[in-house]
Parts: sequence; C-alpha cells; structure tokens
Amino acid sequence: MKKLITLLLIASFSGSATAQITITNADMPNTGDTLRVSEASVLTPVDLSLTGANYTWDFSGLLPVAQDVDTFVTVGSTPTLLAIYFVNLSINTNRANISALGSNNPLAAQLPVSDVYSFFYENSSLFQQVGFGATIGGTAVPLGYGNKDIIYNFPLDFNDQDSSVSDYSLSVPGTIYAEGNQKRVNFVDGWGSLTTPYGTFNALRVLSTLTGQDSVYLDSTATGFSTARPLIREYKWLANGERIPVLQINTAEVLGVETVSSIRYRDSLRVNVGLPSFSVFESHPVLRPNPNSGENVFLQ
Repeated sequence: MKKLITLLLIASFSGSATAQITITNADMPNTGDTLRVSEASVLTPVDLSLTGANYTWDFSGLLPVAQDVDTFVTVGSTPTLLAIYFVNLSINTNRANISALGSNNPLAAQLPVSDVYSFFYENSSLFQQVGFGATIGGTAVPLGYGNKDIIYNFPLDFNDQDSSVSDYSLSVPGTIYAEGNQKRVNFVDGWGSLTTPYGTFNALRVLSTLTGQDSVYLDSTATGFSTARPLIREYKWLANGERIPVLQINTAEVLGVETVSSIRYRDSLRVNVGLPSFSVFESHPVLRPNPNSGENVFLQ
C-alpha cells in the first residue's frame, strides 16, 4: 500500500512539473516596475524552429554581454503634453494607463529625438500600444496610433492566433511629417518548460510576425524617404507573474535569411569581474563586453 501511494505521489508530481499555463493581464507590467534584463550576443547559436506542446527549451548557456532595466512609469509622470495627450479617460481615443521608457517604433530610431516614452493600455481583454512620445527640438511631441498595436489578446493560450493592423501619422510644421503602418500576426506555437540563467519557468511561446512601411519628410533638409520595414519575428516566452518575456529573441529577414537581431532575458544583476567599475546605485547600470572577462557573480 505504501509503495502504491508513493508511486501515485511521484506520478502526480511528474505530471505537474510542467504545466500548460494561461497568460492574462495580471502577468503584464505595472507602473513602478523596474525589471532587469540581460542581453546575449546575437552570434549565440539558437534553433528557433524547436517548439510545440509540452516542449523543453534549454537556454541555460546564454551569457550576458550587457544589462539594462525595463522601467515602467505612470502616464502622469511623463512630460506634461504627453501626459495630457495620453490621459487615462474613457473619452480619450489615445488613453493609456502605463508608460515605459524608450520606444520600439522604428521611426524613433531615425529621428533626432530624446526622452522617448512608449504608451500602453491594458485591461482584462488586451495589452496594446497606443503610441509613443518624444522630445523633438526641445518640445515634447505625442504620436498616437490611429489603429492600435494589439500586442496580446487575453486570455492567451496554446494555439491561439490573432492579428492587428496599426498606423500612425505625425506632423510638426517646419520640422517633420511622418506616417507608417504595421501588421502584427501572433501565434502561440508552444508551451512547456523554459530554462535560462535566471531560472526555470512554465512558459508559453508567442511568435509575432511584423511587417510594415514608414515614410518620413524632413523640412530642414527638404528630403524624404519611404521604406518597407524588414520582416521582423519576435519569439517571446511568457511566464506567470514575470511582467515581461522571460526570454525574447528577435530576428530580421535580410536577403531572405532570418538573422538574429537581439536576445534578451529576465535576469538578476550580474557583475563581471573583468569589467570596469560602476556604481550599483545608478538607475540604469549597463554592463558591456570585456575581452578579459572573468567569473560572473551575483549582487543580491
């Protein structure tokens, strides 16, 4: 009898060790979150075709070459014009209830801007980006999306599929006119156990395929251009309570070849012995590669 009970307990534990999870808005970031991430070399060999039901992904060998902090703030703490434009009121078509430092919009990388913020709205049904804002020529300029970029629909489960089309236009008289669009296609193509240097998690894998077009005209130089964005794929492993992907690998298709452009994963603060010193009290300490790197140690 004791043997039977023991076998049942072992079977029960084995069956629950890797569980298929559901992602909801409770697993998304909150205002005040400061979430440390490590970046691995884009030359790290990865096979992104490996996925499926009850799959085990082992990325424990990833090595950090840089670190940063994803910081989420209240909309009201952003520059005044942005806070008003994205105010969280039901009558506001650009309403947001959380903001993040920085932007993933390609337009931001092409312009002489500073103090960039991304704005999001989340509820029990979705998590979407509603726009971004930046300082251009000393003035805070908001850019709200017409159709919003729906990053996730909730609840999120294995085999779920959806798509959304987002667009924007921006006009700053005497400075710039820009417009663009993007299509996002999401497919939850795997669930199982994910291991990174940060730990082991029950996870869902979401594959997002992004295509789009941007057009920019600069009054200062009387020049403009229109360009198609490269085909982007975001491979995101989501876990309950982790706020952001515990692992995200982005790729871009270059001349028909899928090429890794970034590898980021949730992590603890790591100090490489061979690196130049920095203050652990800095708000955004960044670790950079060092050819004389030594053993990685943790700061608790």
